[in-house]
Amino acid sequence: VSPWIRLRALAVLALCGVPFAGVHAVRPIRAQQEVLRASLSGGVALANGTRGGDDAGHPAVDARGKIACAEGDEPISLSWPEGWTRTTQTQRERALSPSFPGPDTDASETSSSSRDVITNALSSSSRRLLLKLAPLVLGEKDTLIVGAVGGSVTLGDTRRPDLAYPALFAAGLTEALANRAGEDKRKRDVSVAAVNGAMGGTGSGYFALCINRHLSMDADIVLVELNVNDGTDRSFERVHRKILDRASRPAVVDVLAEVWKEKMVEDREDSDAGRSDTHPGVFFSREVVPGEQWRSRLETLKHYAVPYVSQAEAIAPEVSRDSKTFPDAEGAFAPDAFLNAADVAHIRNHTFTSAGLHLTTYGHGILAELLLHAVFRVVEHHAPDLCRGSLERALTAARAAESSVEALNGGRGVGGSLRGDVADRPGGVDSCHSPEALLAATVAGVEDSSLNKGDEEKGGWALAADASPNTGEKKWGVETSTPGAAWTVSLDTRVVRTRGGERDDPLIETTHDSGWAKGSVITVAYLASYENMGVAEGFCGGACFCAPFSINATWDKPTSELALFEVHTTPPTEDCRITLSLRPIEGNEGPVTRFKVLQMTVQEEFVEADRARAAMQEAGGAENAFRANRMTGGAEGGRGVSRSRAKTREDAWSDHRTTIRIRGRS
Repeated sequence: VSPWIRLRALAVLALCGVPFAGVHAVRPIRAQQEVLRASLSGGVALANGTRGGDDAGHPAVDARGKIACAEGDEPISLSWPEGWTRTTQTQRERALSPSFPGPDTDASETSSSSRDVITNALSSSSRRLLLKLAPLVLGEKDTLIVGAVGGSVTLGDTRRPDLAYPALFAAGLTEALANRAGEDKRKRDVSVAAVNGAMGGTGSGYFALCINRHLSMDADIVLVELNVNDGTDRSFERVHRKILDRASRPAVVDVLAEVWKEKMVEDREDSDAGRSDTHPGVFFSREVVPGEQWRSRLETLKHYAVPYVSQAEAIAPEVSRDSKTFPDAEGAFAPDAFLNAADVAHIRNHTFTSAGLHLTTYGHGILAELLLHAVFRVVEHHAPDLCRGSLERALTAARAAESSVEALNGGRGVGGSLRGDVADRPGGVDSCHSPEALLAATVAGVEDSSLNKGDEEKGGWALAADASPNTGEKKWGVETSTPGAAWTVSLDTRVVRTRGGERDDPLIETTHDSGWAKGSVITVAYLASYENMGVAEGFCGGACFCAPFSINATWDKPTSELALFEVHTTPPTEDCRITLSLRPIEGNEGPVTRFKVLQMTVQEEFVEADRARAAMQEAGGAENAFRANRMTGGAEGGRGVSRSRAKTREDAWSDHRTTIRIRGRS
């Protein structure tokens, strides 16, 4: 018999599941999936590895014993957590973006061209998730960090950060990985930690500049929830570019939450609620439906192959069903079940100022289940037999694909931009400088004396935190109360523009219709108040120029708030030096006159039409960060960011001195 015939015979035996010397018997992928499906009640597709929710939302039977791993192989440790039954299998499947590999997709199905093979749905949208999850599932590592950025939906109740969906997802994944497969009943020592960098009322206009201030640099998986607090399309894109381009190459999953409201109808006959008092001429039914804003995000997510889970797609049919019987609405998906009572009142009263988005603990649990299902889907697709060998081979292939993608992108974690005039910072330079970052940027002109000495010896600028007389919370910034005290910081103002998928030269080598875009814009965020505030006189130096400027921190409003001042500089350079010095206002000196800088940013928005909107979001985000005492950023390990099982923010800063002297560098 010829060697060719022998080889074909061996291949047939392997596909039929017959073991023989030197070859592990592996069932065809589709055949194994059929066995898994048949093991579940009603033929529900197994999308969570070992347990799936049936249509009643209860865990289905464990199907692990239906398929044996090949000789020399062993099962992987992954099991759906007990009691995670808020959603049904159908809802979890509806939530997933189409880019997730389907349970019926053969892992060998690829396109013909080399670029298509690398960037198809299988090897792109699920690749980074697989790269971060597989080592944990295989036991190559025992820790994983889940980072999260977003608004109040992600932040949750600040009194119970452990009940926000990022922490619940981390806890569920820990439990799913802790149970060992087979007869070994010992628990694995595995830890998945959630680091929540969300801020209420904050959108992509701020996070596009200050993402590193809120997202730990060691995050493995990043959850992004920026749909509700709308920014511009370009700022939304920049957030994703910056995360995906990090050296650690994190996996990104978008959480598309939505605003819920009563459905509008055209006439009274179709209305269960009658005419709206706040919206004359408009009628509403009692049916609660989600908004459609999340769909506007899909173009960007598709371009960057970022998978997502959609809250609206998952539960809209059930919410519609359970909301119609108001005021006696009942059921697992009545608005009262997953939305806060205040939000439900806004929905029913048609006051849409802050309606229908803040979640109850049950609502956070729904999002956590959708995310956990997405994780299980990736593992189940790449290892349909739930055995180590399959997952190890998939991990090897994913690593090779990631290397190929980086080579195509010139060594970067992202390729060309979707929109023109989307900014990149060279080498990952940060655009957002918190008070601590400004300390590191100090170069000259600071008096070498401590603010902790007596008044007669005070001098210079320092990192300081005022305690609010109303709330007692500390508000960090760099300030001085010494007239004439000068402080100089050096900032990198170079910004690279992307056009048509290519990186252009720095702005100085390009032209643009708007004058500001020919140079750079540094935004100074400072404390404005009605008393004891002075004027900062400023000028530029180093390798950049600007017109001399003055920033008056005194205003007539009886409040203390964050304000912004723009400094237009040219040319863009690696060493643009900004010098500030305090000048008291004549007649308003008071016992103490001071000036306080809260942060500085280098602007990245090139399109004038969107610039005002981005600036408004930057101001709001900076104000929120200021009030939340978010002084530092992810490069420091996320200090000032809510990390599960870590100290509280107050505890973490309890041993930190209120003022820290700035040390200059040459």
